[in-house]
Amino acid sequence: MKTKNRCFIGYSLLLLMVLIMGIILSCASPATTPQSPVQPQGQPSEEEAKVLDIGVLAALTGFGSEAMKINAHGSEVARDWINENGGIDVKGQKYKINLIIEDNKCTADGAVAAANKLVYDKNVKFVIGGVMPHVLIAEATVTEPNKVLRVAVYNNTSDDINATTTPYTFIAHNGTIGGVNSSLAYIADYRPEVKTVVTVSDELTKTTSAPMFMKKAQENGLKAIEPVITWNQQMIDYAPLVTKAVSYNPDSIALINGWPGLQGGILKIARESGHDNLMFCCNYHDIEDIVEVAGKSASTNFVTQGVAPNDPEMPPLMREVLNRLQSEYGHSRIFYAEMGFGGVWCLAQAIEAAQSLDPEVVKDTWEKMDTMKTLYGTALMGGQQTFGMRHQVCSPMRITGLDNGKIVPLAWIDAEELYIP
Repeated sequence: MKTKNRCFIGYSLLLLMVLIMGIILSCASPATTPQSPVQPQGQPSEEEAKVLDIGVLAALTGFGSEAMKINAHGSEVARDWINENGGIDVKGQKYKINLIIEDNKCTADGAVAAANKLVYDKNVKFVIGGVMPHVLIAEATVTEPNKVLRVAVYNNTSDDINATTTPYTFIAHNGTIGGVNSSLAYIADYRPEVKTVVTVSDELTKTTSAPMFMKKAQENGLKAIEPVITWNQQMIDYAPLVTKAVSYNPDSIALINGWPGLQGGILKIARESGHDNLMFCCNYHDIEDIVEVAGKSASTNFVTQGVAPNDPEMPPLMREVLNRLQSEYGHSRIFYAEMGFGGVWCLAQAIEAAQSLDPEVVKDTWEKMDTMKTLYGTALMGGQQTFGMRHQVCSPMRITGLDNGKIVPLAWIDAEELYIP
């Protein structure tokens, strides 16, 4: 009996020791990491997304930089918005956008130097940017020979954008031609009393923008009074220019191109001289800049293109972009930001449509696309007749005016009406 008890106790102690060792070993073993669920085929996880470098050429310093650096803000907002929404999908592979921004200094030399950095040092295949004609021309000497697909964010109707010399350049904004078309459409539809117009244009585009405007004005029933009155970038005193324009007592004065400082200055002098007839511009603005220059008392009977921050009909996505500008950059200059946003977004749409990162394939695909999404709404692709290539984005446009110092939304001009053939 004692032997059996001893055996029972021995077996019990052995079993207890085995259990204790098992517990000790299990505590000492590393924890097993649960396996992540398998990603569906063609849907890579966030960690698997690759990076797509896109160059941005913007005037961060130099002439016009106060406005054009905001193009870069818009491109950065587009980058963030696209990345937050999954990036660009090419054959199931997700790409997050990385912007490489270079300062073109708004000079030809600066544009060439910046483009060289992007193309040769960074090896980018896609570039956003370019506003002023001399900058667009200079950039093209680098991007075009290397078959880098470039998306200009504006065009002043320069003859140097065409199928022969710039086949890899697309234009993501209506530009001055679209500004002319939308202004004249507004006048025809809403201001039939306006019958005559004096044309004021910069010297750089007096052989392109001005003749184009005068021809289209005649086609729309306006008598374009000659000669064209011109200004240059060095001009400080606008009084002689205004005196000459108002001497014809026209029903309207058209400002073809120019920054807010110039156009607001002309408006101020004209109103102070007693000329109260319609004045309109064809190259868009954050209209509050015009009020700031001209003053509220002079800011009346003036029309431009663009959506004002307080516009109740601002498209929802544009409102989101505006909110991001206000929170991240501390300003509300949606027009200049939209140019940069549109360049990145249009390119992203073309890449996804092409399902390729080869600029040649993207170019060929984009040329066949009929529509694109923009912050203003659905755009049409045009430009075949004008540039010899179907590279022009034609978006709807908002007409906004000034009436006794107040900003007044006036009308929407649809893409068909301002279409650039």
